[in-house]
Amino acid sequence: MRASQEAIDQEMEVIRKALEKFKDGASIETIKKATGLDLEPRTLLRRLEKLVHQGVVTTSGRTRAMLYRLAKVPAQPTEEKDKAANGAEANIIPLSEEGREILAAVSRPTAVRHPVGYNIDFLHGYRPNVDSYLSPEDKRKLAELGKTAKPVLAYQQISCG
Repeated sequence: MRASQEAIDQEMEVIRKALEKFKDGASIETIKKATGLDLEPRTLLRRLEKLVHQGVVTTSGRTRAMLYRLAKVPAQPTEEKDKAANGAEANIIPLSEEGREILAAVSRPTAVRHPVGYNIDFLHGYRPNVDSYLSPEDKRKLAELGKTAKPVLAYQQISCG
């Protein structure tokens, strides 16, 4: 019988909480006892593999000697601390909604980010100073955004006097 996603998520949360008790890591047998979940060993292993893939759990050792432990994730700043610490910086460069989403994504701890790979075909076929990742429209748009509205005042003062 297949478990619902909600049941799987609850099981993974129970596993995560059980791992909090084992700072030096725990074997799959120890985790099974600590959780009290009635899971087949293979099912428990799949739940642990999913937590590893998500970056919540790390492993050490191999095969039957493998130990699972919670990943060391830096504490997330609270929204108030974040605003206080980055308040001045946030006003320097106004960001669009899309820009704020990107900033939030790259500000997440490395351990919880979704890993991505390279487009290997692009890398192998890339010719420096010939090929471009950006379309001509993207290049034009970036060039337009990079233009300043007024000449630099310091340059005028130096050249005029």
